[in-house]
Amino acid sequence: MSVALDSPPKDKTSVPPSFPANGMTKACSRGLVGQLEVLQPADQAKPERIIVMLSDSGDVAAVSKNLLDDNYTITRSKIATTLVLGEIDRLPDNAELMRIFSGGIPGALDMRASVTQNMKGNSSITINPDTLK
Repeated sequence: MSVALDSPPKDKTSVPPSFPANGMTKACSRGLVGQLEVLQPADQAKPERIIVMLSDSGDVAAVSKNLLDDNYTITRSKIATTLVLGEIDRLPDNAELMRIFSGGIPGALDMRASVTQNMKGNSSITINPDTLK
């Protein structure tokens, strides 16, 4: 794995807003993975992020394009916690998402890092040392 040392652009106008852009982006269904609906921005044929609602209590999985390369990172978020999981080379279709979530693609769900946000600050970040090798 290569680690990028360059900082992302500081000019916020050069970075596209994240979907769902604070609830302001219209979403559409891209289909189902099992019984779970896959959402993407409504106006994009080739989205940079897709979201899967895993439960009605704030458990969400996402596949997002990286800022510094052409790969995509899989994340799973719950209230105040995000797990950074595997990295894949392209946005998966729904059949591939099903294989990823069912453990059929080795390494796709391996935890690379976790971030826990605390109400009083002092958020903690844990990085799997194998990620840096």
